[in-house]
Amino acid sequence: MFAKDTDMVWEHLSNGTPLYVDNASSLYALKVADAARRSSKIGQNVAVSNFV
Repeated sequence: MFAKDTDMVWEHLSNGTPLYVDNASSLYALKVADAARRSSKIGQNVAVSNFV
């Protein structure tokens, strides 16, 4: 895993490739995680808002 991260950082610094994920995907992942947290708290399904 360290080697993969090192390669990704090198590619980012050398070529400007994005690290890990873009902002929109990161935001969506946070929305999913928050919905899971709320669902666990109330014991019911919680809908995730639109991707964008």
